Amino acid sequence: MIPEDHICYLVESIVETLDFTTFDKNYSGAGHPAYHPRIPLKILIMGVLDRVRSSRRLAKNARENVVYIYLSEKLTPDFRTISDFRKDNSDIVKEALRHTVTLAREEGLLDVTHLSTDGTKKRTNASNRRVGQVSFLVGRCKRRQNILKQPSFRIPFQALYASSSSWLSQVLNEA
Repeated sequence: MIPEDHICYLVESIVETLDFTTFDKNYSGAGHPAYHPRIPLKILIMGVLDRVRSSRRLAKNARENVVYIYLSEKLTPDFRTISDFRKDNSDIVKEALRHTVTLAREEGLLDVTHLSTDGTKKRTNASNRRVGQVSFLVGRCKRRQNILKQPSFRIPFQALYASSSSWLSQVLNEA
């Protein structure tokens, strides 16, 4: 049902080569056993490849999508389980991503001799008409931070009760 050259097989092989001994030591003992970390890790990596970040969406895919069902080994972790795994085991996730990049570099799939950025424009206000470039926003934030760091910058008591054209907004807009 899944094609032989599907990327899920690569995800599975990468996760299977990782060392989970520290995780096993932390979760051994009495009580209901936790999901082995390879299950939510496979789901998270496949989610990155499919551009699915939501834990609820990943849990739904683990129940309904054949590729995710294969990667989760027919287990259906809850969205909280996926979310908590992402939050509590960030070191395992980082290690998996490092391992993926290392493997891609060794196989010649990764070339970092040329990196470039695009001219992406981000919304700068709630208004649909106000759109600015990222470099403009970074410059504006740095200027405002420098103003606030100056020792001579003091907010007068009256400025706290000023109207919509407050003293603070005028000072920040002049910079």
